[in-house]
Amino acid sequence: RTRFNRANDRPYRPNQNRMGVLTVMKFHAKNIMRDFVRNRHRSKLALFLILSLGLTACGEIEAPTASSLQKATLLPATGQVVNDAPKPANIKAYAASRFLDQASFGPNAAAVAEVQSIGYASWIDRQLSLPPTQIDGSPLLAWTDNNRLTKEQGDLNHNFNNLEMSRAFVGASDQLRLRTTWALSNFIVVSQNKVEPYGVTEYFNMLQRQSLGNFGDLIYEIIRNPAMGRFLDNSENRKQGACKDCFLNENFGRELMQLFTVGVFMLNKDGSNKKDSSGKPIETYSQVDVQDITRALTGWRNDNKHIKKGPNENHPNWGAFDRRMIADWPEGHDEGAKTVLGLKIPAGQSADQDARSVVDILLKHPNTAPFVAYRLIQSLVTSDPSPAYVARISAVFED
Repeated sequence: RTRFNRANDRPYRPNQNRMGVLTVMKFHAKNIMRDFVRNRHRSKLALFLILSLGLTACGEIEAPTASSLQKATLLPATGQVVNDAPKPANIKAYAASRFLDQASFGPNAAAVAEVQSIGYASWIDRQLSLPPTQIDGSPLLAWTDNNRLTKEQGDLNHNFNNLEMSRAFVGASDQLRLRTTWALSNFIVVSQNKVEPYGVTEYFNMLQRQSLGNFGDLIYEIIRNPAMGRFLDNSENRKQGACKDCFLNENFGRELMQLFTVGVFMLNKDGSNKKDSSGKPIETYSQVDVQDITRALTGWRNDNKHIKKGPNENHPNWGAFDRRMIADWPEGHDEGAKTVLGLKIPAGQSADQDARSVVDILLKHPNTAPFVAYRLIQSLVTSDPSPAYVARISAVFED
């Protein structure tokens, strides 16, 4: 599918900007853990992602014991913990390069020099302080003001996001945030096959604003995002029978559980499947859960107010993609009681209150931490993380 988040959409980087990497390197675990302790007030997702950046040469980081954190350095390829972590000035070029290969979209000479000068933890601090890069999608609005495109405009329109995102991945300063946005977009997906290019632009901008924030806040934004509402049809999800053409649309509710948060099968903390007495995987949710989460997510529509409407009011005018969906028609929301994943949502709540209840339920579910941990580790560190590694990151997520 034509979507910005495919792995092979990562931009080409010329060879002169790539640095050689040795198979064994030292990783300054003390600095990273100190950064974690010092910044516990930061959002959980940011800390979770920092700890998931196992900067290894051929695999993953093995965490040091608590007693060794103050003086430990890790040899990630072997899992061996050694004393006397190097000063920032002693970080070798290949170690800095490997760090940047996983914490950014790749090293160049200037970035390697920066890491060598200030160290891993200070580099992360500096990255966390940078504002999110945002793509200006106004050219797309100008091209489609009258819903008519010349052939040249159509070509530019189709390729706009690939070009602008590639520029950001290669040239923007907030590399840690961009790499995290890309990692999230690998499983929290929208597609330009269905969503208009301006919607994809604004979806990217939303991920950028949320990618180093709290995961619950991200899911709440996803629920109200017009591009996601278009892609998975929640903008057309209304209380059954509220009007002649009002029907439940289960697409988003199902995918919110299956692809974004809890997955299909119950998981142990290490990401492995839980099994029943006969050795079969245990399903996470039932069709009743799908129906009730869908009912909880009814009543949202695109904010087309004060702008020219397109031919179908259920499909947002391009200008509506930069505004959250709204729930201003109470009759379109099912206010009845629901039960989702074993937890009750009381009757009488508004669409927004039900959405917040859904977020709380998903965050409390034991699957969410290992499910999200596994996918982010795959995008940031290694495609085949060990169960112990997933369990450690899951614990950080739940902290």
